[in-house]
Amino acid sequence: MKKTLKILTMILALTALMAVVSFAESVTYSLNAIDEAAGQYDLVINVKCTGSGDVRTFATTFSFDNSVLRPADCADYSEVPLDTVTDEPIYPAEVKEGKKTYSFALTDNKWTTVDTKTTLLVSCYTTDYDKFDASDLDVLTISFVLADGKKISDIKEDDFVIEKIYLAAGENGEFGYNEPTIAQEISFTNNVVPEAPAALKITVAKDDVIYLQDGSTVVADAAGEYEIPSDDGYVVVNTGYTAQKVYKVAAGVLTEETDLEDGVLASNAASLRKDTVATGLRMKASFLTSLKTNVAEYGYLVTAETDANALPEGYELNLALAESGKAKKGVAYSAADGTDIFFDVEGERTIVTAVAVGVPMTKEAVTSNIVFRPYYKLTNGVVVYGEPTARQVYEVAKSIKDENGETYAKYQEYIDSILALLTAEEERELILETGPLF
Repeated sequence: MKKTLKILTMILALTALMAVVSFAESVTYSLNAIDEAAGQYDLVINVKCTGSGDVRTFATTFSFDNSVLRPADCADYSEVPLDTVTDEPIYPAEVKEGKKTYSFALTDNKWTTVDTKTTLLVSCYTTDYDKFDASDLDVLTISFVLADGKKISDIKEDDFVIEKIYLAAGENGEFGYNEPTIAQEISFTNNVVPEAPAALKITVAKDDVIYLQDGSTVVADAAGEYEIPSDDGYVVVNTGYTAQKVYKVAAGVLTEETDLEDGVLASNAASLRKDTVATGLRMKASFLTSLKTNVAEYGYLVTAETDANALPEGYELNLALAESGKAKKGVAYSAADGTDIFFDVEGERTIVTAVAVGVPMTKEAVTSNIVFRPYYKLTNGVVVYGEPTARQVYEVAKSIKDENGETYAKYQEYIDSILALLTAEEERELILETGPLF
């Protein structure tokens, strides 16, 4: 992030205006990893100068978000509380020649904190300025640790702001000795703030359902390119029940997982089954048969939208819901135990049907939504879901009777008993014909 600030350069006399003096071409602020796993970093402030003079005094003011970055002791990277921090995190430049050490000394440092914003004014100077190579000088190092649960990518543009830079060069240039007499532009680079990753976009059709990395769901309101977050994870795009694409995001790179295309497809058609094996509402899905070589399992999830089940508002039918006891999971294929249950095989796809059993024969039960959703789990633990389908036992039974086909003939008694749960109640009502009264 290239920007400019005023730099203030000292000179000895007006005649020196004609001379070439030292001035900074750039100042760079970088966050260098010491131990990434432990979240330990050094803020290194580097000055690059040209000319005949040297850096005698350097000062800067910057602010940072203390909910992301925390000051740390430069000796052991232990966090220093904001209300007590002074010079523990700060290490000025030094060089050694033989047995003598030449160094910059801190002249001032002031930490000011308001809520999550901390501002640091820090300055240093040296009387041994001629011992330092000012063409490329790491003039100050300030140690930080990341706050719990934070990472470097959490630092945004407003989280680290460089406000002032002061540089003095040549004799009598100690900080605070003289007011500056010349101001000139200096460029600086804020490498602390990571560059924003390139936008990641996928092609969608209108009404495509997009499942993002955090599990949230959006529906495309128009065909075209849709920008997705750059967070690592998987993005699944379902075009209704008929098509599916899977994308992987890793380190800002988007890759379409073509071997998982149309991996699982749901169906919005439903039927009933009643025999000695199972009685209930039946749904169908299909899986790529090739998934069996690279998935841990696949199957169906089912839940009931009833008062007794008390689903959370805006719930998502997923494995987490099943683990909470609000949904049931049925495994059709498992690489671990050799389970492989299927209804049929059609070309490259394996057909799996699932029956929700145990639906009470009550009006409330047969008119409540039963929601099915197929899924598969990759060997790395990632879960890909098909589209959920909600159906009522009553509406399916009525549709089968209206068609008056083979299924109704096979399950007539069962279907009529379901429909009777509503019609019997209606027939207990007293009907009064009021037409002539109008």
